[in-house]
Amino acid sequence: MNDGKRVGELAEPAEPAETRLRNLEERWRLLMEVTSNAIWDFDATANRVWRNEAYLRMFGPRDEGPTSWIECHHWWSDRIHPDDRERVVQSFASSVESGANGWQAQYRYRQWDGTYALVADRARFTRDESGRLTRALGAVQDLTTLNTSQTRLAEREFTIRRMFEMQERERRLISHDIHDGLAQTLFGALMNIEAAQAKFEDDVGIELERALELTRKAMRECRRLINDLRPLVIEECGVEEAIRHLIAESMRMAECHFQFDCQLKTDRFEPLFEGVVFRIVQEAVSNSMRHGRATSIRIEMAQDDQQLEIRIDDDGIGFDPDRIPSDRFGVRGIQERARLYRGSAQFNPRPGGGTRLDVRLAIPETP
Repeated sequence: MNDGKRVGELAEPAEPAETRLRNLEERWRLLMEVTSNAIWDFDATANRVWRNEAYLRMFGPRDEGPTSWIECHHWWSDRIHPDDRERVVQSFASSVESGANGWQAQYRYRQWDGTYALVADRARFTRDESGRLTRALGAVQDLTTLNTSQTRLAEREFTIRRMFEMQERERRLISHDIHDGLAQTLFGALMNIEAAQAKFEDDVGIELERALELTRKAMRECRRLINDLRPLVIEECGVEEAIRHLIAESMRMAECHFQFDCQLKTDRFEPLFEGVVFRIVQEAVSNSMRHGRATSIRIEMAQDDQQLEIRIDDDGIGFDPDRIPSDRFGVRGIQERARLYRGSAQFNPRPGGGTRLDVRLAIPETP
C-alpha cells in the first residue's frame, strides 16, 4: 500500500510518548513564564495547587518557586477579604457541587504587601466519568488598575460635559442679552434715525444717512453674534432648522453653494446634544469657507436608532490634519465634541483637493 512515500523511503521514527510529554510540559512552562496573567492550577485529586510566577509576583508568597506544588490548606480562602470570603467560597463550592463546567467571581484579594486588590477570578473544571472534580484551572485578573483608568475616563468625560454645558449656557445667556438688549436698542435708534432723515434733505440729511448705515451695520453684526453664540432657532425648532439657518446666513455672507440632505427620525434631542451637533457643523463650515476657500459644500445627516452620522464634503484646497498648529482649536474642538458622545470625527483630505469630514455620535437616551 502506497501511503504517499516513495518506494524504498524509510518512515521517520515516531517521537516517543515520553519526549512528546516532556516537550508539552516545556511549552506549558514557557507559556506560564511569559504570560502576565496570574494562573493557578488546582489538582483536586491530590488536593494541591500550583501557581505561576505572575501569580506569586502579584499575590505572594514570593519565597516560593513558580514550579512548586503546595498542599492546599486554605491557601486561597485565607487571602480573600473577610467581607467577601463566605460569599466567594460558597460560590466556588456551589459550582463544583452543581456539576458546572466552570466558575467565576469578583472579590477583594490580598496582595503580597498586605493590601487588597479587586480581582476577577475565572476557572474551568475537569471531571471524571462520575462527574467528580479532578482539576480546576483558573486565571486571576487585577481590576484595580482597570477600574482606576475607567474612573479617570469617566471623570474626564464628566468634566468635558460640564464644560460644554456651561459654555452653551453662557452662550445662550449672552445671545439673549444681545437680542433683548443691544439689538432692541439699535432697532429703536434705527427707527428714530429713519424718521429724522425724512425731515431733512440738506447736509444734516446726509449725516443722518451715514448714521443710518452705521446703525444697520451694527444690527447685522448683532445678528451675526447671536447666530455665532447660539441661534435662537435651535431652541425653538431644533438642530435641523438651526443648520438650515446657518446655511442661509453663510450664503448671504459669501458666494458658496450648499446642499443639505437631512434624514432625521427624531424632531428634538437633548439641548446639549443639539448644541454639540450644531457646533460641529458650524465649525466645519467655517473652516471650509475661511481656510479651505470652498465654493461648494455638501452636508448630510442621517440617524439610526442609536447613532447620528454627519458628513460634510467640500471642494476647497484641502489640508493635512496632522500638520495643524497646536494653537488651532477648530479641528480639536470637533474631535472633543464627538468624543463627548462616544463618537469619532475623521478628516479625510482628497489628493485632488477638498476635504470630507465624517462624524459619528451616539445619540443620548431621552430622560
